[in-house]
Amino acid sequence: MQVNSSITAATALMLALSAWTDVLFASSLTPMKTAPEATCFSARGEQAIALCTTELAEQKSPDAFANRAEAYGFAMQYDKAVADYTSAIELSEPKGVMLPTYYQNRAGAYFSMKKYELAIQDYTRALDLNPKLSTDFVSRGMAYAALNKDKEAFADFDRAMEDKFAKPVTLRVRADLLLTRGEPDRAIQDYRDCLTLQPKNAYAMIGIANAYLKKNMIDSAFSQYDLALSTQPICAECLIARGDAFAKIGNQEKAIADYNAALAFPDQFIAPATKKDAEAALRKLQ
Repeated sequence: MQVNSSITAATALMLALSAWTDVLFASSLTPMKTAPEATCFSARGEQAIALCTTELAEQKSPDAFANRAEAYGFAMQYDKAVADYTSAIELSEPKGVMLPTYYQNRAGAYFSMKKYELAIQDYTRALDLNPKLSTDFVSRGMAYAALNKDKEAFADFDRAMEDKFAKPVTLRVRADLLLTRGEPDRAIQDYRDCLTLQPKNAYAMIGIANAYLKKNMIDSAFSQYDLALSTQPICAECLIARGDAFAKIGNQEKAIADYNAALAFPDQFIAPATKKDAEAALRKLQ
């Protein structure tokens, strides 16, 4: 059975780029302290939720709510994450240094819930408080794109490009959008510009592969998928993208092998949302 063409690798990659997911997954890679030393502010996962709940029972603080929200987000309990970030916002001083981050992260939770209008509102609040949060222009642009407001999306990407540190990820996200809008050649140029800045960016390589596939350049596409995996062997997203491509051309056996290889990674190497996508794709082929 072929994978539903609406679930494209390009779309999956674009959604995976939200600041929310990147921050949460990166935080999960931080080594956890042993139980006697762990606190609400150092623990991860279920332990963080438990310790922060205990901390909040004794004293309510915005930091404790925010830390528990992060743990809820990683567990994909986005409604609870939103509630905790809201509490953190309400307890913060109007000019509190962490307030933009709380809005930023609540926006990410809304994005994950596909509540794009609310995400846009929170990214805008974060940017009003701290205009230097260039990646929020990228994330807000993604939310606009999800609402098919491409004019606003591209305007935000242009703003983000003004920051050299945000430029590589902006080029990649803009390329993802161009690809989903049927402009593979323009997408390839953005991916290549991203690789000029970050030569080992496996996700840009995947993007080029997806664009080649869209142009029916099958051999070139799989060369790029293989290049991405040789550049970054521990890359669940790379395997899933190649699996999607195999499924699209009807090679079910190799698609299943790639999905299973991605799912074989330990949890610290595959984000929960990515794992869920791979499991769903695998079920459609079996």
